[in-house]
Amino acid sequence: MKKSQVNSPLPNSIRDIRIILIFIFIMLAGILSLSCREKNLSEPVIISVVFTSDINGNIYPCGCRVPLGGISERGYEIKSLISRDKDILILDNGSALWGINHIVERSKGKVIIEAMNEMEYDAMNLRATDLAFYTIQQIKELQAEAKFEFISANLKIKNDEVKLKPYLIFEVKGLKIGITGVSEFNKNSQEKYDYVKPEYALTELIPKLREKTDFIILLSGLEPRESANLARMVSGLDLIIAAPSTLPNIKPTILNESIIATTFKDGKSIGFMQLGFSIERKLTDHKHEHRQIQEGMVKDKKIQNILKKYQIGE
Repeated sequence: MKKSQVNSPLPNSIRDIRIILIFIFIMLAGILSLSCREKNLSEPVIISVVFTSDINGNIYPCGCRVPLGGISERGYEIKSLISRDKDILILDNGSALWGINHIVERSKGKVIIEAMNEMEYDAMNLRATDLAFYTIQQIKELQAEAKFEFISANLKIKNDEVKLKPYLIFEVKGLKIGITGVSEFNKNSQEKYDYVKPEYALTELIPKLREKTDFIILLSGLEPRESANLARMVSGLDLIIAAPSTLPNIKPTILNESIIATTFKDGKSIGFMQLGFSIERKLTDHKHEHRQIQEGMVKDKKIQNILKKYQIGE
């Protein structure tokens, strides 16, 4: 089965017998779903995850000694991975929408959203840094255009028109994968949101999410060392995607049974993780690849067309 987002809405009120029957049906369906989830898988499975972090609005290769990055090049690489595994999860760890780039600035971040839609992202951790560069109305417009969800467990936008889901659940190859995100604090945007310390938000959320899922991925706006502190304080974080540090250690580390991984910032690389599960739904092994996005790589034509559209100001 192709990956699918799991939703379980409950009715807001019970006014008549018809709604009562619907409510009972939903509860029974939930119990049956939980029962099915606890059964063994028919065979071991491998779940693939692609992740990016701190793109910072970069859409072209850097002017470095060895040019890295480029959103068209990244798109081609991600689409190549999708062609091998349709169930792959594609996640962004936030700080993606802003950047000192005239195309990004002129489009108010829409060029980034369109390109991410084309790359079939499943979720983005909205960070306080993203909020610093846009009005609430602009964030609302970007959220409406995105074909993926904006999430955050520890930020609540003060304007009720923008609501962030604290977590998502995807069913992938018979497993339920929970995804949540936390942001660092940013004083330049603090008037736009209410902030809860990540460890407090996760201590409350993770036990509840654990009851509904087989595996939990945290998109963390904190650097690897701070993300490691979260792993010490909060149990049940199976995979933590951390924000890049100045000199990131690309090789994943394991702390308190949490795998902690990161990437280069500015779109210079993507992370690719393969997670192996037994028929008992237990993680048995993991394989990580750090893939640099290089200037000479093949460019995705559809994303190039998106860039051209905004270059000419359409």
